Amino acid sequence: MTQINDELLTNARVVLSDRVIGNGWLAMAGGRIVEIGEGAAPERGIDMGGDLLIPGLVELHTDHIEQHFLPRPGVVWHPLAAVLSYDAQIAASGITTVFDCFRVGSDERKDVFSDHVVTLSETVQNAQVEGLLRAHHLIHLRCEVCSPDVVSGTEVMLARRPADIISLWITRQGSASSALSRS
Repeated sequence: MTQINDELLTNARVVLSDRVIGNGWLAMAGGRIVEIGEGAAPERGIDMGGDLLIPGLVELHTDHIEQHFLPRPGVVWHPLAAVLSYDAQIAASGITTVFDCFRVGSDERKDVFSDHVVTLSETVQNAQVEGLLRAHHLIHLRCEVCSPDVVSGTEVMLARRPADIISLWITRQGSASSALSRS
């Protein structure tokens, strides 16, 4: 515990995968957990007053960002305002890592969201680089296989930013199926 950015949380109920430590402590260095202990901490730290320390949640797929960007028909919100609002809700829910799902390939309705996918994904990336986001955001690219523009849309997205997960969606008479792959 000698680095400048170290932090020690003491007097906490620490939730682990196999048990809960009733009176524990957690040491961090460089933003990562380096040690967890039970009982009295090795040195003075931030007293958690018996509060719970739990692992952050990982959201593997959410279309929720679309609702912030297009809150109702005919309304397109400012991309950064939408991303910041969305991120605040994600973080307030205990989610520390989120795979933002961006759909490529439009259907015959020519939905508005597909026109803004690149702008919105770049806004998320820029906000993350600038340190404006509370959660860690990754890209889940959902490719609508039956759409005529899915290949061109996927090429455009991947040229701008690699995807962390790519899923292929095949829609047949109102039902959908998917296959996930790591890019």
